[in-house]
Amino acid sequence: MTNIKVVIGSNFGDEGKGLFVNKFASDSIQNNKSCVVVMSNGGAQRGHTVDLLNGKAHIFKHFGSGTFEGAHTYFPSQFILNPMEFHKEYLDLVENYKIYPISMFCGDCLWSLPWDAIVNQIIEEHRGEFRHGSCGMGIWETIVRYSKTYFPKISQFVSYNKEFQQEYLRTVRDGYFVRRLEENGINTIPEEWKDIWFNDNLIDNFISDVKFFFSHCGMTNIDFIKNYATIIFENGQGLLLDQNRMNVYGNNTTPSYTGSFNAYNIIKSLNIKDADIELAYISRTYMTRHGAGRFETECDKMILNPIMEDKNNITNPFQGKLRYGELNINGLNQRIKEDAEKLKNEFNAKISVGITHTNEYQIDYSKIIADKIYLSDGPTKESVKII
Repeated sequence: MTNIKVVIGSNFGDEGKGLFVNKFASDSIQNNKSCVVVMSNGGAQRGHTVDLLNGKAHIFKHFGSGTFEGAHTYFPSQFILNPMEFHKEYLDLVENYKIYPISMFCGDCLWSLPWDAIVNQIIEEHRGEFRHGSCGMGIWETIVRYSKTYFPKISQFVSYNKEFQQEYLRTVRDGYFVRRLEENGINTIPEEWKDIWFNDNLIDNFISDVKFFFSHCGMTNIDFIKNYATIIFENGQGLLLDQNRMNVYGNNTTPSYTGSFNAYNIIKSLNIKDADIELAYISRTYMTRHGAGRFETECDKMILNPIMEDKNNITNPFQGKLRYGELNINGLNQRIKEDAEKLKNEFNAKISVGITHTNEYQIDYSKIIADKIYLSDGPTKESVKII
């Protein structure tokens, strides 16, 4: 029987998804079962922290949060590749943890260019007080670029000679990306961005990043993951940021499906006859949010816990400081029920809820509707208990 876990953020993100992916991967590997983490939405804008008992910690962006346990990572077509972040994180894992991560990708993945992030940041700055609260990684700009112009698959790009790659990137930079700025009312490249925009070293370094990615990540179709005993879908962001919630939260959402939608479609396509599926919805005992946008239960952190401190979510120029709010358990139950419906009805999936930061604020766990409830009062997988 294939063991499938779908780890989903229940709120606006930052719930502790990395902790639970790490926990589930550890359980699988310790039982001598092979494990793969499927990065089922978004891209490298995620930041999933995994803490170790020795005090070390890593924020996973491009690799699955089960990497420390020996789990492999798979990037399906729903994930946006970022060769720069892949290269950077791979070297970080090797140099600081002596881990050589194993990963595979679908050849149909979109992939980000440096100017997707640059244009994203320029546009966000241009919005001034009307900023969307973007993370500045160019996820939306990558999607827009593919919708407006042809761009080769990464396997095609690496087959070109270096001179053609350089010229191709310059053409896209000085053609498409300039037009993209103009579409947003920016007729000239801001002075403070010109040095990096026109820097040929950026092009050469990016070509090296792409080459590194292609030589360290195997290309294979999604059916390959059926070879693993445990499949963990690791979602980015949270249910309240799903692209289908634009009617509620407007542009302050993310351009991807943050719930079970992608996992459902992949599971259905795999046609696995015998699977034990658990939908694990993660939440803190309170809520947090980055960036602008509605936050119905927002309150001063002092009301929740005046001495708690989030060391991983520091203030940044694009998303500002971390915002806090109370957790509405009725709302939590409702959005979990809605999101889980298809997998529950068609595959008899079980619903679990993982509650983190129980040492910082107390809620009534008896009001949570789930088949299983996990509680965590610390940052490491050893802190996770079942009630």
